[in-house]
Amino acid sequence: MKCIFCKEDSCDSKSVEHIMPESLGNKSFILDEGVVCDCCNKYFALKIEKPLLEQPFFLALRHRNFIESKRRKIPKGTVYFQSSGLIGELEWIKTTGAVEKDLITNSVLLGTIPFQQLTPIYIELEENNRILSRFICKVALEALTYRLSKHDGGISYIVDEEQFDPIREYARFDRSKDIWLYNSRIVYDEKEKFYSHEGECFDRLYEYDFFFTKHGETYFVLIIKGYEFVINMAGSDIEGYTNWLLENDNKCPLYIEK
Repeated sequence: MKCIFCKEDSCDSKSVEHIMPESLGNKSFILDEGVVCDCCNKYFALKIEKPLLEQPFFLALRHRNFIESKRRKIPKGTVYFQSSGLIGELEWIKTTGAVEKDLITNSVLLGTIPFQQLTPIYIELEENNRILSRFICKVALEALTYRLSKHDGGISYIVDEEQFDPIREYARFDRSKDIWLYNSRIVYDEKEKFYSHEGECFDRLYEYDFFFTKHGETYFVLIIKGYEFVINMAGSDIEGYTNWLLENDNKCPLYIEK
């Protein structure tokens, strides 16, 4: 077996690869041992996923939505405290409720703070975010591998097919001077609730899929709490997707009838 990223022998690798990070709620979509070698697995965890999730945008998003890390901790967040009229740092602690830290006086207040007294601070996503771009490419190739792994020879096809070399090398080795362009927008509110066929309400942390344009282009769509990110699997060109949006009233490709 060879790693889908570095193409080195991975028969002795023991780690499994989470397509989406555990810190974004992924417990199910996992590639088997050796599909991504131990070295590449460690690289993505330390050099891509960790710095991505520590960016202010993702820290704030995870804090607002109580998304726990792999170690079951909710990141600290910056909020406006209506009671004091100050902006402070808020940390959720399961045993005591909330910890309020005034960023001006550095004083700490322990106790439960009612939600109606808090106003979360929304932080804009950095434009031309290279780490995010490489993360999307990494998830895209792994998602395709996961789908093809159900078929004989599917993983070998991903390794051997040269058309995937640009996206795998950009995600893993970052050899390109240019950023792999992606399209980003909000397609639904991050507080949106979803319902199963049985009527049970559930929270959707992320979702993804591939879609194809009439021109034969393959795009990967990743949505994290309503924030949609789209890349072209073949290269850094998203004109086909922006044209598709114009032709389809800016609908989300994951929510259009097929």
